[in-house]
Amino acid sequence: MKYIHKMLIISILCFCSDATAKPSISVGLGPQYAGFIGAQLAQITDRHKFRFSLGLLGVSAGYEYLISTRISFGCSVFRYHDIVDDLSGFAVSANYYFTSLDQKGFMLGLDLLDQKPRDSTRNPNHEGLKVLISTGYRF
Repeated sequence: MKYIHKMLIISILCFCSDATAKPSISVGLGPQYAGFIGAQLAQITDRHKFRFSLGLLGVSAGYEYLISTRISFGCSVFRYHDIVDDLSGFAVSANYYFTSLDQKGFMLGLDLLDQKPRDSTRNPNHEGLKVLISTGYRF
């Protein structure tokens, strides 16, 4: 629970840091949307996107740097629960937006996760690097 509080504080500070940032709401699947199905609230500035996601299985907070209007690279921290264990960790991502980031539309992301279960003795296969996909729709 302490981990979740830290992520919330960091996200709130990022959201309050720039008055010119545009808010964004999206829904999707994958690590960038807190594990499984989730909603994402983001602030988008000229080249930066700060995001916080709350999903059915967990929470995540992240940052993306936009290298063009359709491509971004980012990182995030997450904590979510799957069938076997509670997982937390760090992820790096590459994202493609089918429309410009400041318009409604779909996105597709490739995520490299370094995750750790709370109790690695229960299922050691959950520990380590994984490649997953995130996909979502921005309203």
